[in-house]
Amino acid sequence: MPSVPVPATVGRGMRAVIEACVVGLGYEFVDLEMVAHGSLRVTIDLAGASAKPGVPEQFVTVKDCEKVSHQLSHELLVENIDYDRLEVSSPGLDRPLKKEHDFVRFAGLPVQLKLRTMVANRRQFEGVLSVLEDGRFALTYEVNPVAEQPRSPSRRTSRAKAPALAQVVFRFSDVERARLIPQVQF
Repeated sequence: MPSVPVPATVGRGMRAVIEACVVGLGYEFVDLEMVAHGSLRVTIDLAGASAKPGVPEQFVTVKDCEKVSHQLSHELLVENIDYDRLEVSSPGLDRPLKKEHDFVRFAGLPVQLKLRTMVANRRQFEGVLSVLEDGRFALTYEVNPVAEQPRSPSRRTSRAKAPALAQVVFRFSDVERARLIPQVQF
């Protein structure tokens, strides 16, 4: 089912009501989408949850979603906001980074990033996020060098060089979209 972000101008009142309710319940408001046929999809996270390597992660539970859904359904009714269905969910392992403080919170983790303009002949990057001074961020990514050619016709294998690292520096306003790269350990 296709979903579209709620335009800021159209859903300003709805977004404000939903965000105030979610924050008031002690959660972080991540995103709001309008799904086909008037359905609303609200994404929440635990406020102040850690995302740093080595620190135990906390996740949104079904009970958390149920609590927010119950309260939101009442708030939307009181505010006379029309919708057909309400869905409250966690951001998942590939959490979108929607706000500038998300970039600070998730520094040190691998991220998929798409910039609004070309940098180094590309707009899409995957690498480790870091915070710089003056409201800037950096993404350190691997540059795959071209494999060496065989030294003689009898030698058919080529040796690949170790990947080099490069860095792209950007501001939050340069970002078209970004999300965490899931890190699953068994």
